[in-house]
Amino acid sequence: MVTSAVSRFRAGADKTESRELRAHTERIKSAAWNKEGRKLASCSADKSVRIWSIDRSQSRDVLELRGHTRAVSCVAWDPEHSDKFASTSTDSTLRLWDVRSYRSETHVVQTKGENINMSWSSDGACIAVGNKARSTARNCGASLKWANQFGWNFAGDLFFITTGTGRVKIFEYPSLKEVHTLFAHTSNAYCIDFEPSGRYFATGGADAIVALWDVETLTSVQTYTQLDWPIRALSFSFDGEFVAFGSEDTVIEIVHTETAERVHTLKTNAAVNSIAWHPSKCILAFATDAADHHSRPASLQVVSFPRWT
Repeated sequence: MVTSAVSRFRAGADKTESRELRAHTERIKSAAWNKEGRKLASCSADKSVRIWSIDRSQSRDVLELRGHTRAVSCVAWDPEHSDKFASTSTDSTLRLWDVRSYRSETHVVQTKGENINMSWSSDGACIAVGNKARSTARNCGASLKWANQFGWNFAGDLFFITTGTGRVKIFEYPSLKEVHTLFAHTSNAYCIDFEPSGRYFATGGADAIVALWDVETLTSVQTYTQLDWPIRALSFSFDGEFVAFGSEDTVIEIVHTETAERVHTLKTNAAVNSIAWHPSKCILAFATDAADHHSRPASLQVVSFPRWT
């Protein structure tokens, strides 16, 4: 029941446990959990990638990985492997890593532009990399223009791209034939995420709106309007019950997916760059943009809701 889910979350939210993970020296661009939720990867403008070991009692900086020569913009784990992940950077490379190899990347792929985002297909066979001009699907031989953020649906047969015009373009996969365009936002559409059951996806835009869409009908079924600034990041909880989203408002709002009811507000020290729900628990990781008012470096936060974890 909706009321029960919201009530239980609010009960847990009264006793949140927050851990601050400090190691990066400049703004943190991205954070992502591995498939089991035991490791958290983060990347930064300080040119580094860090791997954190997360458990109930402690969070440890296990690895510092260097190789990129400019800011690292995005990290993503292989959906089929707990120890393999990729990072991409404005140094025009995509780097593939295996944490068991300790500090050396396994592959370095040269790309054509300053990379700003990335997505891994659900079967682990393909990585899409986006730069300031276009997105390129590695191993798939495709190049598409006007991309902000992008990703595959959970079935893996559709590829979605958010664009600077506010539209969401949808392509068949693997043919990459354009099949639909959604007029999702009145201005720039920045981010997208897919609900774990495959029923919904959500988009966030410069109009400060998060829109919830039905994957089958491609119709908007709900909007979330709690924030005032452009939506920079969003993420569904592991059970699909909740959506967390953030912007330059220095808060993260958590709402019930279907009713849009606000269930909790997390305060942040700066604008939010990345939000990632744990794959099986009610634990939220988020990364902020810049130093706070105490002039400390931006940090990665991991927030647990005890009655749900």
